Amino acid sequence: MKYKFYIVFLLLILSISGCNPPVRNPSEPATTAIAPLPAEPAAAAPADHQTLIDPDTKLIYTKHARCRMSCRHISEADIREVLREGHINEAKSKQEPGRCPAYAVEDERNSDHIRLRIVFAKCDTEIKVVTCIDRDDEFACDCK
Repeated sequence: MKYKFYIVFLLLILSISGCNPPVRNPSEPATTAIAPLPAEPAAAAPADHQTLIDPDTKLIYTKHARCRMSCRHISEADIREVLREGHINEAKSKQEPGRCPAYAVEDERNSDHIRLRIVFAKCDTEIKVVTCIDRDDEFACDCK
């Protein structure tokens, strides 16, 4: 008797709240619908890729950049990928009077799953790679 009361009470609450169980047509096969998982939110990445430096332009690598590339296992292909896919970090870029403006170009994750920052000096007739930074790992490089 006690359980009948609880069942009637539960059904009454469900009908009042509008949570009636769905009615299935007996002629239709029973199916279980699985709702798709919500898409993961996209990483907060800048909307635009940098356009100041052509990714196919000839690059001049400074001695310091070559040393950092070697120490941090960064290839010329990685540098090109950052130019194609990266964005300019204004806070890390510099424009000093009398010098070529330096632009820090970063990518969120390259094809090797590394977050890089490459600093380029954009002079009148040439683009120099000044330094290369792995934003996730520290390396003990002895580059002077």
